[in-house]
Amino acid sequence: GSIFLTNTPPTVKFDLVLSMDVLEHLQEEEADQMIETLKAYSKKNILFSICFAGDANWERDPTHVIKKSRFWWMKKIEDHGIKIIPTPDYFWFKDQILIGEVNG
Repeated sequence: GSIFLTNTPPTVKFDLVLSMDVLEHLQEEEADQMIETLKAYSKKNILFSICFAGDANWERDPTHVIKKSRFWWMKKIEDHGIKIIPTPDYFWFKDQILIGEVNG
C-alpha cells in the first residue's frame, strides 16, 4: 500500500510545492513515489530541502535513511521529468535546496 495520502489524481495544482526535510527519511522506492506525488500537485515549481551526504547534520539525525550526494538527488529528481534550475544565491540554506521546474 501507499504511505501517501491518496492514489487518486489531485483536483488542484499549485504554483509551488514544498518538500522540506522529507525525502532523505524515506526508503529509495518511497522517495520515487513521493517525488511523483509532489510532481502531481505542482503546475510550476517544487522546492526540495534535502540533507545531502557530507552535511554534518546527516549523522546527527538517526532517522535519515538515504545518504546520497546533491548530484545523486538531482539525477533522481530529473529522472522523474522535473528540470532542476539554479537555486538563487540569496536563499537561506541554499546548499541543501534544489528547485525543480515542472511542465504542469
